[in-house]
Amino acid sequence: MRTPARGPMTRNVVYLRSMIPSLSLKRRARFACLTAGAVLLATRLLTVAPAWADEPATRPNVIFIVLDASRADHFSGYGYPKDTTPRMDRLAAEGAVFLNNFSQGSDTQTSLPRILSSRHYSLKIFQEDRLSWGLRQRTPETVSKVHDAEQAFLPEMLSAAGYRTAIVTDHHWIIPGTELAGMFDEIFYFKRQDSFDSLLRSATRWIQQHAAAGMPFLLYVHITAPHSPFPSSTVDPRFLDGYPPERVDAIRLRLENLPSGRSDGWSDEELGIYRALYDGKLRRADGVVGNILDAADVAGLKANSLVVVTGDHGENLGEHQHLDHGGMFWDSVTHVPLILTMPGAIPAGRRIAALTESVDIVPTILELCGLSPPAGKSMDGVSLTDLLPETAQGRDASISSDFIRTETRKYYPKERFLTDLQADPGELHDIAAREPETVASLLREWERRIDPFRRRYEESVSNSPQRFPFYFSVDKMRLETADPVQFTRGGRRLDLPQLVEGATQAWLLNSSSIMDPALFALPGRARSGPLALSAPVPKGDYRVSLAVVSPEASTATLPAVGYRFSAGDEFQTFEDIAPVGRHWRETGMNLFLYRTRGWLRADEGFRIELSLPTTLPNFWGVTHVRFEPRSASKLPTPPPGGDAEFRRLMRQRGYW
Repeated sequence: MRTPARGPMTRNVVYLRSMIPSLSLKRRARFACLTAGAVLLATRLLTVAPAWADEPATRPNVIFIVLDASRADHFSGYGYPKDTTPRMDRLAAEGAVFLNNFSQGSDTQTSLPRILSSRHYSLKIFQEDRLSWGLRQRTPETVSKVHDAEQAFLPEMLSAAGYRTAIVTDHHWIIPGTELAGMFDEIFYFKRQDSFDSLLRSATRWIQQHAAAGMPFLLYVHITAPHSPFPSSTVDPRFLDGYPPERVDAIRLRLENLPSGRSDGWSDEELGIYRALYDGKLRRADGVVGNILDAADVAGLKANSLVVVTGDHGENLGEHQHLDHGGMFWDSVTHVPLILTMPGAIPAGRRIAALTESVDIVPTILELCGLSPPAGKSMDGVSLTDLLPETAQGRDASISSDFIRTETRKYYPKERFLTDLQADPGELHDIAAREPETVASLLREWERRIDPFRRRYEESVSNSPQRFPFYFSVDKMRLETADPVQFTRGGRRLDLPQLVEGATQAWLLNSSSIMDPALFALPGRARSGPLALSAPVPKGDYRVSLAVVSPEASTATLPAVGYRFSAGDEFQTFEDIAPVGRHWRETGMNLFLYRTRGWLRADEGFRIELSLPTTLPNFWGVTHVRFEPRSASKLPTPPPGGDAEFRRLMRQRGYW
């Protein structure tokens, strides 16, 4: 998908004006919800552009490539015995490779905003609404938070400095309408994760079109590789030699239907096939990166281009009994590659062993482009140019919101887990009890370094009443029930019979990074009391709705469910139950919206109790709870002032 734009400073505004008149009233409202943030962004950039835009044509181009879920220790240039990254190894020989770079997040949602804004703490910049409500998802940590006033993102800053910007991606979160996409002039998004050819064509064509434009550019390419899944077209088959094709296909299918991210029960051969698929996809991605760089070279841009190649996070390949990322910030999911090249500025052949952090990337890019953060903006990382001289000394420890790491020890303050990286590089054994002095020293140092960043983030909280609809996913809410709740983590498809067969409790909370979470009341399992859901909702009046999934085809066959907001009240029926459509199509689930009656006054958070029949004949599950503030109960009607006035009114109501 290509989002067009015009003019370096007015592109988003022009695009909105050209598109909104062609939309119906309902679609105008939806469109404004998704893009008003882009208008605000363009306005902000206009206010800072004059201080930045000195001689932009002399600045280097920036080609920034992120390989999703890429582990540094699986790059051949980092010492991996298999030839996974020959083209990126050639690139590293032309510049600097940072051997001990660590991400500040263990998944894309956490790591990417921190990378692109040089922040140890950041709100998310992706739209996570898989129900197409056009609402913001909230958690107890983010329900009333905004980006801190000093935070700025790389595409915003370079755009303000006169750069043309584009993003090319196949990542299912980086889609048109997200906050991140709105930071770029153009977005090329491809839904399929086997779309290497489409990514390559778009990236190379964009480079060719802008090679002689007379203005520098930022091309950000985010490739969902070597991230799973592993379609055959994305995997170099040479890495699968020796494995029977039917076994490989079985592992592919098993990964796509993995009910959890754990590797319990996987044999050594099965894990070997999984790693071979990972390596084979990394090799194919290496070819894509090489072709993009070749296109820049053919266009005559190599001499004046800064190239950055890194990973947003790594991947567990059986370590810690996991086949995924997220969770604890083990080295397997935080040790990521970092390669920088820029002729004349970065000496060739530098292999830098000092500890570095992914929050250092943006400060380095700005310095190499001859820029500084705009007035009033700040960075948590430092420029890596100081490490380029042979005699340079790096930091003595790397930190994140979840760990502090030296060359020999790594401590996780939340888990109180200490590991000896020399004796135990796999981080399998906790030695905290053996080394209490080390724990105390590392904890003090972590707190000293991270506390200023954490306080700044926490002080960005605003407890003013919400002005826009939002929702909590059920896995982010507090659950109260007389019966135990079983927790599972689903894969890309939800196997309902398998869930029932493996469940030992009447309630089952299934969460996933791919699918919507759901708290299921399982069929045929007796429950002894009501279910209560609560969340720290800001004070205000709300209409409350529940998103419910069930295989039932109509509201007439749904179970009778009551609700109450106070434990002393009688249970009452929902005002309305409306079918929304199919959900999780491969499971045959249908989605329904249960609306409560009247307005709820939330003074000390939100709590609702649900009363269900003791047993159910079929699945019934809550996925989200929606909150619509009284002030946002109606969308405005487009006024005589035209589209600009319509967007202004939408922004006043908090839509982005």
